[in-house]
Amino acid sequence: MIIYGADMGETDGNVNWARMKETGIQFAMLRAGYGSGSIDLQFRKNAEACERLGIPCGTYWHSYAYTLEMAEREADYFAETIEEFQFSYPIYVKYDHSSVCYAGSKGVKMTRKDAKEIVKRFCARMEEHGYASFYFLD
Repeated sequence: MIIYGADMGETDGNVNWARMKETGIQFAMLRAGYGSGSIDLQFRKNAEACERLGIPCGTYWHSYAYTLEMAEREADYFAETIEEFQFSYPIYVKYDHSSVCYAGSKGVKMTRKDAKEIVKRFCARMEEHGYASFYFLD
């Protein structure tokens, strides 16, 4: 069985969610924010539209943390950003090549082990906020 979904954030602009639903979208993953408290400018609008139209969704935070303390602060921002919404799909942290490159631009060489520790700390902090979370390490 194939399920169609979309990953949406501010770079996608104003999404016509009613039209998306008409085209057969079955779920959405919404970027809530990234880095040290940068809330995705479309997150609230997207989350409210999905809720109103009955489109199941999940959400994620794109992490740029390169210390454990930064990971905790990012998780705090994420929890605060999503607290008023209910999600039926996963809540997760995304840590990818751009995250590693950002650390490098700050003079920090991230190993795969370092990245895993960052995302584990992020997830642990989300659990402290009452969320079960996952990580996407690319």
